[in-house]
Amino acid sequence: MNTRLTLIDMMKRALADGNITNNELFAAAPDPKGLAELERVAWQRLSHWADDDDIRAKDKVYADKQRRNIAEALADLEGLEAGYDPNEINRGEHQATHVPLGSFVAALALIAILYAMFTQGFFMRSD
Repeated sequence: MNTRLTLIDMMKRALADGNITNNELFAAAPDPKGLAELERVAWQRLSHWADDDDIRAKDKVYADKQRRNIAEALADLEGLEAGYDPNEINRGEHQATHVPLGSFVAALALIAILYAMFTQGFFMRSD
């Protein structure tokens, strides 16, 4: 059994219908201390989810916070599955929007041209 994939599945279920139990968690990872850091964080968030269904039912703000925590942990584990390094995930790089190199080069060229025009006095007003 792949613990990471099991945790991913459990987080998806939690976000879909909220049906997660502590028994399932301990079956997936009997010793959460032995998990890698991001998997341990996901396990802990799922444990809070399993324990706090009564609080979520009464407190919408708390329920929203728990959903965000689960969604964040899910994105982290999916990033690991996609091949991101844990350090990249800790920096949030697995959720970044990447700019194509061509766009970056074009923007840099435009900035260089505008800078050259400014330094040559092109924008100076002559009366």
